[in-house]
Order: sequence, then C-alpha cells, then structure tokens
Amino acid sequence: MSLDIFEGNYGFWGTIVGLFMHNIPAMILLIVLIVSWKREIVGGIGFILAGLVYIALLMRNPFEWYLLSWAIQISGIAFLIGALLIIGWYKKIKKKAIIDSRARISGAALLIYVNIMRNFAPIIVARTPAGHCINAAHYNG
Repeated sequence: MSLDIFEGNYGFWGTIVGLFMHNIPAMILLIVLIVSWKREIVGGIGFILAGLVYIALLMRNPFEWYLLSWAIQISGIAFLIGALLIIGWYKKIKKKAIIDSRARISGAALLIYVNIMRNFAPIIVARTPAGHCINAAHYNG
C-alpha cells in the first residue's frame, strides 16, 4: 500500500516522489483499463500478464504462506478482470460475425429480388386504374 510512505521522514518532495513510485503499477493498470474500454482483447491480455508478472515478482522471495494469499488476492483479481474482458471481446466478435452473415444473406436476397424484378417486370400482373388485375405485357395504358 502506498500510504506507508507517510511513516518515513522524507519531506514534502520525497513523499511526493515516494507516492509516485509506489503507484506506478496502478497507473500502468489504469492506462491498460482506459485502452481496454474500447479494445477488450488488449485489456484482457494486459490484466492476465499483470497477474503473471506479479506472481513472478513474488517468486523471487523465499516461499512464505502469506505470499500465496497475496498472489490470490492481487493476481486472482487481475486474472478475473482479464478473463471477463476476453469473454466480452469474444461475445462481441461472435455477435458481429452473426450480424455480418445476416447482412450478407439479406444483401444477396435483395440482389436476387432486384434482378427478378428487372428481368420479369413485363410479365408481372399489374392493376389498371379501375383496379382490375391484368398482365403488364398486355397493358397499353
């Protein structure tokens, strides 16, 4: 926690620098979070990598049981956020693929309809001004 910097006797500027140094990881994750607002895959990978980096940094120390609880509390949350962002990205891609496939089908159906109407318009039944149905090829006005 970055508030332990106030326990030392560092002076004003020393305390500001200490707060900045303590909060560099939080600022990096804030940047990843801002980027992931529009690009979930970047955030998902970034948070999972942050969890892995934290575990790697913890493993430099000799093993103590409290380190395991730290890893679960901090890396576990990062893994959860990363997994949720990747799931959101996957669902968005899947939904976009479904919409794109429907649009292609709709576009193809529209082209077929336009071609049918263009090619067979002379033989399509039409209505006279009096409301009678006739073959358009025999209608003279």
